[in-house]
Amino acid sequence: MSHRPAVFLFNHQSQLDVIVLAKLLRGGFTGVAKKEAASIPGFGAAFRLADVAFVDRSDTTAAKAALAPAVQRLREGISLVIAPEGTRSVTPALGPFKKGAFHVAMQAGVPVVPVVIHNAGELMWRGASTIREGTVQVTVLPPVDTSDWRADELDARVAEVRAGYLDVLDQREVGAPRGTVEVTTGPRGPVAEPLAWETAAEMDADAAAVWRSGSARSTLTLLELLDPAPDPDRLAAAHEWASRMVPRMRQVVAEPALGAGPPVWAGVEEIDLDHHVTRIALPAPGTHRQLLDAVAEFAAAPLDRTRPLWAALLVEGLEGGAAGYAVKIHHSVTDGVGAVRLMGMLHSRSAEHDPHRPEPPVPPVRTAPSAAGALARLGADVLTHPVDTVGGLVRSAARVLAPPADAPERRAPLLAGRGGVRRAEVLEVPLADLRAGAAAAGGSPTDGFLAAVLGALRGYHRHFGVDVDDTTVALGLPVGLGAQDGAGGRLAGAVVRAPLTVADAGDRVRTVRELLLSTGPSDTSGSGADVQVASVPGIGHPVWFAGSRVSRLYPLGPLAGCAATVTMVAHDGTACVGIVLDDAAVTEPDLFLDGVRAGLAEVVALGR
Repeated sequence: MSHRPAVFLFNHQSQLDVIVLAKLLRGGFTGVAKKEAASIPGFGAAFRLADVAFVDRSDTTAAKAALAPAVQRLREGISLVIAPEGTRSVTPALGPFKKGAFHVAMQAGVPVVPVVIHNAGELMWRGASTIREGTVQVTVLPPVDTSDWRADELDARVAEVRAGYLDVLDQREVGAPRGTVEVTTGPRGPVAEPLAWETAAEMDADAAAVWRSGSARSTLTLLELLDPAPDPDRLAAAHEWASRMVPRMRQVVAEPALGAGPPVWAGVEEIDLDHHVTRIALPAPGTHRQLLDAVAEFAAAPLDRTRPLWAALLVEGLEGGAAGYAVKIHHSVTDGVGAVRLMGMLHSRSAEHDPHRPEPPVPPVRTAPSAAGALARLGADVLTHPVDTVGGLVRSAARVLAPPADAPERRAPLLAGRGGVRRAEVLEVPLADLRAGAAAAGGSPTDGFLAAVLGALRGYHRHFGVDVDDTTVALGLPVGLGAQDGAGGRLAGAVVRAPLTVADAGDRVRTVRELLLSTGPSDTSGSGADVQVASVPGIGHPVWFAGSRVSRLYPLGPLAGCAATVTMVAHDGTACVGIVLDDAAVTEPDLFLDGVRAGLAEVVALGR
């Protein structure tokens, strides 16, 4: 930390990060904050006294002007501290880096110093008002000289710096890494603070549309491999604790009287964990094929709409003493990003019980509003914002409820069948290999993953003699809508036409990247897609659940009228791919699976 002045970069996990940086740097630095922070009582005045540069994110020109004082301070010998992600990560995974901090370093001619914060988010839960006692683990990487950087190569330079963070976070094992600086803060003893995750009392319009569609099968499922199989008593205790940490696990959906207003979440007096958590044992030999078939059957079974909208399944008897653990959640509760984020927050960094974990009481029962109250609120919304209120309800219903057959001409004929048996498959590839291969073609791991799926679809069509030069497939791509309710934001579906003409893997990576950059939120849901494809931020470090190591985490998304859903989660250095197929649409599932596997291998080969 002796290189001064410099631009100190840090990955943003928690409100604790500012305290950690202040402890490390001790003085001689300033920072950058969004324009709105200047008006926060108390903090705004303190920021102004510290000569913080306030950035107007809505105005690029103003933002550059606001950074000019920071550049000047660097030239005067005062360092700058900034989070290149721009905001706190929605999951423990590292977010994309913005280029503002790097522009400042180049203009001032100073180095950037990467500071990797490993676990501040665990000591202060997102949205929490209290701090747990513990040790914040920090790795300070060597300074990066920016004196010879050029503007036309900035994207590559930023990617190199970000890769350094990813290497440290991916390689970290339990315990402090070499070069760690220990910072201890916080009150002693457990904190009675539940997670600030999906706490809104009412459903938003999209979630309400999913719920009111009447489908009890609109669920997403996560499959974890646990090694070894967990102790039954500890598994039961883990679910009881989770139900106190996540109030939504103890809530049911209540429709307001007379249907006036959105559905609301109402608490239950007691939760029957024996109903929600099921244990089964596979017959010998306990293969992964048997596991996937059991999980596919579990995922396809409808949830009881009169109970909290989640269920879990422990599958024992796997070869080697491991177990499969699957949890499914109704899509009106959260999306894939929220579900993976929740798992990361509930899992532990070690197999041992944490005596200082939060221990909140059973959440209070929340009742549904009266008919009069619901009507009054709806009437007020309609009177105050008639176009927004009614139009928003109509648009959400049209987007979410549109049946898959509303535009049959969009479907690729080879994938047009629907209504068969749902089949689950999983694949994996080292994340570092996927990242290197995609980067060699100028893309991200997500670009490489999508390119692999597109390659599989190309090979599948060619196998059946389809002219790929004259064929496109409708891909359903998730598009972020922004943070909501502290859960990291929901995803809207955009359907895009993807060509099958590109044979070269590198060219496919570049084609996919251009496709993603040109795609925005759409009024058309993924229900009109041939294949739904998504890459979800995961957990970048080892985790345990009920004392068992989570060796893999596979996402199994809802079909939602598609022929297939293919989803990737980066888990502890492995890109885990979950595939759900409708075998009336994908009549040769092994061929499609082999195609995705081959597509991933092609992308990986680009980096070798």
